[in-house]
Amino acid sequence: MMAETKWWFAILLIAPVITAPLTANVNLTIGIINWYCLMPGLSFNGSHVTAGNFSGGIYDYSVFDLSGYDALVYLVDLAVQTAVEHINGDPSILPGAFVNLKRFSDCGEWNSGILDAWPFYTGGYASSIMAKEISEDHRDVIGVVSLEFSGVARGNAQVLSNHQIPYCSGAISSPRFSNKNKYPYFWRTASGIGSGESFFQVLKYMKVSRVAIVYQKTNDLGYYNFMEIQESLQKHKISILWTFGMESAADPLMLDYTVETLKRSSARYIILCGYNEFAADFIFGVGKRGLIDENHVYMGTNYPIPFQDANSLYGPEFFEYIRGFIKVDTASANTHTSIFQERRNEFNKFTGYNFTNTDIVFNSMDVFYDCIMTMAFGWNSLLSSSSIQDLSKRKLNHLMNHTLFRNTGYHGMIADPLVLTDEGETLNIWKACSMTGRQYNCRAFGQTNLYLTEFVAYQNVTPVFWPGKSEFPDDGSDKREAIILLPDMPVGATILVLAVVGMFAALSISYILWKSRHHPAVKSLSLPEASICLVGSAITYTSLLFYLGSVNATFCKLRTALSLLGVAMIQSALIFKSVLMISLFGKKYVRKPALLALRLRTANALVIALDAALLVAWVFEGKVGYQEKASLTQVYVTCVPLPSVLLSAAFYLCILLLLLVLPTVALLQRVRWEQYNQSTPLMILSICILFGFVVLREDEVTSYLYEHDLKLCAITWANVSICLVLQFKASISELFKDLRNRQSAAVISSPHSPSSTVHKPYVGGSRVGNTLNRVSKLRSSDQTMPASSMIPYHRKLLCNTVDCCIYKIRTGRKSWSNWRAGQAEMHGFRSKEWLSLNSALNTACFHIGPETQIHCAVETVTISLESKAVPGRKRIAFNSTDAFTVFGAQQVAAVPVERKESWPQSRGQQ
Repeated sequence: MMAETKWWFAILLIAPVITAPLTANVNLTIGIINWYCLMPGLSFNGSHVTAGNFSGGIYDYSVFDLSGYDALVYLVDLAVQTAVEHINGDPSILPGAFVNLKRFSDCGEWNSGILDAWPFYTGGYASSIMAKEISEDHRDVIGVVSLEFSGVARGNAQVLSNHQIPYCSGAISSPRFSNKNKYPYFWRTASGIGSGESFFQVLKYMKVSRVAIVYQKTNDLGYYNFMEIQESLQKHKISILWTFGMESAADPLMLDYTVETLKRSSARYIILCGYNEFAADFIFGVGKRGLIDENHVYMGTNYPIPFQDANSLYGPEFFEYIRGFIKVDTASANTHTSIFQERRNEFNKFTGYNFTNTDIVFNSMDVFYDCIMTMAFGWNSLLSSSSIQDLSKRKLNHLMNHTLFRNTGYHGMIADPLVLTDEGETLNIWKACSMTGRQYNCRAFGQTNLYLTEFVAYQNVTPVFWPGKSEFPDDGSDKREAIILLPDMPVGATILVLAVVGMFAALSISYILWKSRHHPAVKSLSLPEASICLVGSAITYTSLLFYLGSVNATFCKLRTALSLLGVAMIQSALIFKSVLMISLFGKKYVRKPALLALRLRTANALVIALDAALLVAWVFEGKVGYQEKASLTQVYVTCVPLPSVLLSAAFYLCILLLLLVLPTVALLQRVRWEQYNQSTPLMILSICILFGFVVLREDEVTSYLYEHDLKLCAITWANVSICLVLQFKASISELFKDLRNRQSAAVISSPHSPSSTVHKPYVGGSRVGNTLNRVSKLRSSDQTMPASSMIPYHRKLLCNTVDCCIYKIRTGRKSWSNWRAGQAEMHGFRSKEWLSLNSALNTACFHIGPETQIHCAVETVTISLESKAVPGRKRIAFNSTDAFTVFGAQQVAAVPVERKESWPQSRGQQ
């Protein structure tokens, strides 16, 4: 524009152009949200502009500077006024109503130097002050149009949607606003989604399969465009060599790092996501560092245009640097249609300027004109069943979500007819153009179809690349050897061996435990939980096999899902088993332990089923992307799961189980019996998982080719193997030890003693069993002992349904001991029988004879023994539930437990 002081004061001298005539029946008010803080001399009441006007004719068109943001504020305002003038002059649109305008600033009031510092973030002001005032103080405003940044609008657009105020924008293009759960009343005449598929179609046309992406991470538009482009390219197996988020592209240190990394990644095509100034700063920065050459192509959704004059800011070489920049964006309006030319004549007549087609398109006047007209046509459709008075009083606003304006029948400047998608966006084609280096001229060389499934190149038009070539630069992918992990190469063979050895170990342990399932050492493991751990280990080992062979979506999903499921099963089994042990052995008294075990195992099964269901659903519904790691001569493609609610839920379930380890280990200190205390495997497994996560997290970016996948397999295998060793080593060692003992004790019944009447004892892991075994060894070694003198000994382990029982003892007049947990055994020696209870601390032994009495109460079962050798009565009390489960109901419960009486004296009650 011309010098600032020439026209700012003229704004206040112009009388308002749009005023309500006396003959109008009903006034309808539309709000304009704009950067009115860039214009001095205006009066405000909060965010509302109360004085000043923006009519045409106040500028000298010959000195217009269309690149200024203050000019954009003025010209968008003129476009909206022109549309409102058209509505008020057409009796078929909103008959009986007159449309007024109210202006609101989303950035406050003007102050000196604000234009030089623009743009900056004003979202707090917009959402906390402006949106509140529009919603609550200006009740006559029934709809708004907006020229705002995406990051600023995200708050106030949601506030206005909550108040059911329709909101149209011709400038906001962040994919965030396509979420109609958050922004149901927002729609736009600019496209917000489609950049990902559009870039893919352009890259496919140019035969490019490798790119890098640099995005403006502090900017809403840049970040969400990056996310959409990354998802689409990964879905179509375009290798993304490197992604990097920058706060500012003018930071020299970050530019140095970015240039060096781009050189190492061998990326030839670089996509920029961010505002115009970000793209301009980046292009100038890499150009100064020598990365603008015939081998590199830069692409983006915005022109690399700075907010100030490029010649004064960067110098004339800037336009050499932007030569060959490819812009992929929604197609501008077709300026050759009769509708566009009719509207251009309206602009010229209303403003007094002779706008060119480029002026209108470059300053978004067409999209804002269509915003107002679409809103009016949508309202017009409501009047067939409602009154204009209800419309003006917000009584119909609940009907004004984006679907009302989807297909109004309006023939627009940007599309004819103007139809919105399900996300409230204009259905439009995307065009690709390359900048020629002559200022900001961009030569279009092709476009997509409406559904972004095809790219059609224009005939006889070729893109321009630096320094003026028309051939597509090579993307560098054809000079490198593709690496695929196969069993016939060392890395693939290593992974295969790890998987096979792990699965063989898990299956072998399972077989041993099943064959020895009645052994006390195996029972102390709690077979249900031990089985879950083994199955989870086998699943995790199996997941390693899916790192072999060519990368595809199915293998990627399976290896991720199986590893997560296996780790979750191991964690869940150990935690729930520990909780069961805490509940049984951490208290002096436990009622109904079998029911408690059933409940905890059911909860364990539900947790595993939930995790499995989430992962199965993700395998069918989830998506994966592909990442390329390359050197100068080789390239390795790996897959990466794309963000998914299902996968995140399964992952956080594993994290939750990991967090439960610390309180579980703390409570396990109450369990004094080592064979029931799993605190060591739990802690070591958790530490290994955390260590592996940290190592792999740091290694993911810096690893070379397949190193990250190899380390991931090795760490996963090591973690699961350590868990198996810690959990099963002691029990399996005891099994083999007892096997050797039984082989030694078998000498008693050898052919050298044919008349022996000694029964082969079953040797358990208890103190008494080991002692008797030692006696057997000594006697079998005495060759002069006659066979008839061998000691007839019988032993039976009482374990009908559980491994141990809860008991306490009392001898003489002493007080009862604390509750203990021990294994019950019956011993027979000639004509005498004993009951022993073997705990980790000591062994209690009772002679079963005619004087033995058994008493049953509601909560306990008591065995009493009168002995001449021991004065007083020796007693042992059992938890009533344990007595039934250990000894068997048919042996103990001769009468209901509610009755208390002496039970029949019988040596057969074992």
